[in-house]
Amino acid sequence: NSVKTRTNAQVSCAGQFIANHLGEYETSGKWIHVDMAYPVIEDDLATGFGVGLVQSLLASLP
Repeated sequence: NSVKTRTNAQVSCAGQFIANHLGEYETSGKWIHVDMAYPVIEDDLATGFGVGLVQSLLASLP
């Protein structure tokens, strides 16, 4: 991560990292990446951010 703080990580960098490292696991299926490293912690406690988002997205698929 080349940014000053981890809270400012560039989304394009994360996407490229995944593309570079998950190619060997590539399948014909679909996948989702939710980068939640920063917003999942508040006052040293887990917030659960992302779980509801992914559940809602998957539930809306045909």
